[in-house]
Amino acid sequence: MKFGLFLVDTNLRQFLERKRPKMISGIRPRLEKLLDKLDEVAQYYSSMIEKHKDDPKIIPNIKLALLFHDTWPENPDTFHTAMLNRTRILPVDQLKSIYDTFENYKFRVYDFEENRPTSGESDECIALLVQSGISQFISRTQPTCAMNARCKRVILGENQFGYGLTHRLLLLAVARFKERCVVFSPKMDRYKSDTFCKLCYNEADYIATNSFGMPDLMFEQISICGLFGHAQFLRNHWLNTLRKFQTTAGCFSERLATGGFEANKLREDVNKEWMLDRPTDIIHGECNIHFTPKQLSIIFGKWDSYYSNVNDFEKNFPSPKDSDACLTYLVQTPHLYTNGRSQLSCLTPPKCRLMIEEGSDFGYALTHRLLYLIVARFSRRCVVFSEMEDKLKTDMFCKKCFYEAEYIASNGFRYPDLMFEQIGLCGLLGHAQFIRNYWLKTLLKFQTPEGCFPGKASEEVEDQMKEDEDEEWKIDRKLDIMNGQCNVHFSSVAVATLSNALRFIMETYY
Repeated sequence: MKFGLFLVDTNLRQFLERKRPKMISGIRPRLEKLLDKLDEVAQYYSSMIEKHKDDPKIIPNIKLALLFHDTWPENPDTFHTAMLNRTRILPVDQLKSIYDTFENYKFRVYDFEENRPTSGESDECIALLVQSGISQFISRTQPTCAMNARCKRVILGENQFGYGLTHRLLLLAVARFKERCVVFSPKMDRYKSDTFCKLCYNEADYIATNSFGMPDLMFEQISICGLFGHAQFLRNHWLNTLRKFQTTAGCFSERLATGGFEANKLREDVNKEWMLDRPTDIIHGECNIHFTPKQLSIIFGKWDSYYSNVNDFEKNFPSPKDSDACLTYLVQTPHLYTNGRSQLSCLTPPKCRLMIEEGSDFGYALTHRLLYLIVARFSRRCVVFSEMEDKLKTDMFCKKCFYEAEYIASNGFRYPDLMFEQIGLCGLLGHAQFIRNYWLKTLLKFQTPEGCFPGKASEEVEDQMKEDEDEEWKIDRKLDIMNGQCNVHFSSVAVATLSNALRFIMETYY
């Protein structure tokens, strides 16, 4: 499911943000509504994963530890219409000689343990790729993926058909569009993806000539190769026929939709126990969950454990004192010119460099690592490592922040000030994926009638406001004022977030 949502995001969200001012007025709100619904579905899926992740029935089926739906993937390639002319459409007899009879072909495709990679091997390699990210730069601009030899052999494998082929292609797609790194080299990766898509096209054509007998595989081939700009897959006849597999329930089934959908079927299915590893066909066959599409999730562990770890300030690095000390040194210390260029280099003590490079990857420690780089860039106008490496690190930190914000949201927004801090900082760096309508609407519900954001609720607001006004002004005062109705930290990061949202609206519409 999450991978399907990721693909929709990849294709539409950044495109909408770039083209919004030029779009026909009737199209824009429909796309915005679609993406809002996408956020709701993703949020529900994540919340259900979190709610049931300790259930022994589903623990063995949680394949991945990281979420695809991070909503700021690399832009997909522009569709190459020249490929339409270069595509060689094979005769039916030649397709049959390649793939055998359709009955034998389906038998081979569904022999999952015989084909490589298996779904388990593919999931494991994707999980390792997402968790490990990049290892080094092979050039000034192109990082290489931290992928082990076994997973590279998966891509170099010999499977030329079915899910084994699309899963080899999927690894390259995740590397390029999610992790923004190369597996072998830019040229080699491109050659491999083009070769795989050429094989996928022939196979999709073969499936189409056999009454579209494997529509879910066709959708997988079209969606992944579409990311790489292969316009030849967007054939009108294929898409019109594949849409006929959509049921009146809104899902897709492996059989052509016939007759009307009975609402009582949906009610029966809703009343069933929620499971991650449900039967492939649900709602009495009206909805196939691979077809509508694949399962991935984000797991931070139990909420209580996570909450305790975030609040263990002295254990995390940097601690608030460490962070304050580094920021103080940064703003008070002159910087140096580097290599005779106009680019200034920040004078950064070893401990502060260590904080950026090896600090904790969650909670306030992570946002404070990010804050240091932001202050260096926007306040001191200097670089800590280099312009390129600073940018790489801020992007990496914001990616981690987004995963964590998703996790917090799926747990009832129970750490709203941290979410506001993540949105406020990463929004400043232009990460529009944090400006999510559903998140902001929910977070705004924490605002009190006084305009602040609270540390706790109280019925004696006005009296406490008067008491606070009489107090001596201090720069380092208690976090909660006005009897808990105004938390200084919470309110400050909330204002930062709302200013980001306002900037996003002005940049987009004006």
